[in-house]
Amino acid sequence: PEPRYQVDITGQPSFGPRHPTVTIAFLGDYLSPDTAKMLTTLTAIQRRYPRDVKVVWFDQPRRTHAQAMRAAVAGWEVFQQRGNAGFWRFVRYVLPRQARLRQGGRGAETLLRQATRTARADGRRVRVAVSRLTHQPLIQGWFRKRKHLAFWRPPGLFINGRLIRERLVRQRLETLVRQER
Repeated sequence: PEPRYQVDITGQPSFGPRHPTVTIAFLGDYLSPDTAKMLTTLTAIQRRYPRDVKVVWFDQPRRTHAQAMRAAVAGWEVFQQRGNAGFWRFVRYVLPRQARLRQGGRGAETLLRQATRTARADGRRVRVAVSRLTHQPLIQGWFRKRKHLAFWRPPGLFINGRLIRERLVRQRLETLVRQER
């Protein structure tokens, strides 16, 4: 049998039921096109199985994506202020606009400011958190803990603690979810 990992989802951004039969821990990077595609797929699956599937976000910013950590810190500050609803508004605003974030500079700052406004969070507090990288130790701590699981690049998934190493198309992911239900 495949190993199952204990994935502590306490305090992580999530959407779905409080007591799901299937929990998908999703390791994403704000600058990964695959993260944006996978979130779309996971959202569709959660909507198809609204009483069964919960999606939980973990940041996995790649070192090669200079702006990814800044976006992750901003996302965490939004989550601290506005909870899950604000966090997911922030994520769903940023991910389709990755090109602006990747450019850095004013374009990235403007994008994060607009995403913060969309999430209805306090922009000043988010800017301070980003400038001080307030949540970086928290984000890096989770990344270090996951590093031994051989994730080379996001997105990564655990389905009920089962590490999924393959790139998944929606049909294969739905099959795995049905097996876990």
